[in-house]
Amino acid sequence: MSSIQSASGKSEIADQYATQKAEKEKLRAEHEADLERLKKSYASEMDHTRDRFEKSLQNEKNQTYENLRDTKRKMTTEEKSLKRAGDERLSQKENAYRDEARRIDTEGTAKLGDALKKQASLEEYQRSKANEAEMMSRQHHSQNARQIIGEYENKLEGLRQDKMDHLESKRAEHGTALEQINEHYDTRKKNSLIQQENEASNIQKTVDQQINESLLKNADRLEKHQLKNEDPFYRMSRVNSEFKDEGDYYQLKIKLPEHERKGLRVQISGQELQLSGTRSNNENAIVEPGHEVSTKSYQSFSERYQFDAPVDAKSMVLNEEDGWLVYSIPKYGPNHRMRSDRVSAGMTRKDLEMSRDADFKNSLPTPTLKKDPNSGTMT
Repeated sequence: MSSIQSASGKSEIADQYATQKAEKEKLRAEHEADLERLKKSYASEMDHTRDRFEKSLQNEKNQTYENLRDTKRKMTTEEKSLKRAGDERLSQKENAYRDEARRIDTEGTAKLGDALKKQASLEEYQRSKANEAEMMSRQHHSQNARQIIGEYENKLEGLRQDKMDHLESKRAEHGTALEQINEHYDTRKKNSLIQQENEASNIQKTVDQQINESLLKNADRLEKHQLKNEDPFYRMSRVNSEFKDEGDYYQLKIKLPEHERKGLRVQISGQELQLSGTRSNNENAIVEPGHEVSTKSYQSFSERYQFDAPVDAKSMVLNEEDGWLVYSIPKYGPNHRMRSDRVSAGMTRKDLEMSRDADFKNSLPTPTLKKDPNSGTMT
């Protein structure tokens, strides 16, 4: 009879142990689900923050490229720091949960060994103790999870507010600076045009007066000058070039033979574009034995164009299209940086804006996912 009771007691103890183990597995599953929801909430918040940042930057029309790069670098650093802190907190929480699970498993095994040696009267007491310990552990994990979620939400809200304040201050500073630059440029342009008109008028008067005096006093010299102009050596030659305003940038097209491109130079000085170059020719011929004739010709040329708006000389790019040398010089303004592989004569202003937006979105940092070897989840 006692052996039957002992066997029945062992069976009940084994059932209780299986029940406890199932409850622990359920607790572990609930904890992993809570962690997964926390990760998804964190990823969603990061996506939302990045989307808002993209929209803010897209509407920032008066911001220069250098300040945009600094702001983007700061955002990347802060996002990495926040992600690193979140990963550390999650790792610590998972380690604490695994330690707690191992401790509970050890205590359950010890209690089960003691229960097999003790009387059947202690079984109910041990079961109640195990239930109380699991309930306390579950409450403890739930409180920690809620605390972590609250801390992340507070940090994300503070970071979002700091970003908005920083963007507003930068927008105000850049707007003021751009207005000052435009006013200064308009004033200089107006003064330069007035000065050029006055100088042109004075030069025209002086030239007319000199021509009249030359016609009256130097008829012989004028005749010699005309004879000189009839000589092809003294004639002025021009380069086959075209200069256009394409909206966001200026375009200079030059057509030269391959053997004359070596001496070509294109320079930007202030609001002036200058192209210059040289070309030479050597000819030798033997007229008769003992009589050799040689001719050496050298010529330099230059042309100048004036810009109507400030330009970024350092971003000038060169392409070749159908035998033409095509120089593209971007203007200063929002998103004025240009890539050489996107600038061509066939692109419209809308195409250029879309290509710049795509380049900026591709340069933004994206969160990386890592697989936890212990839990098998992605962080």
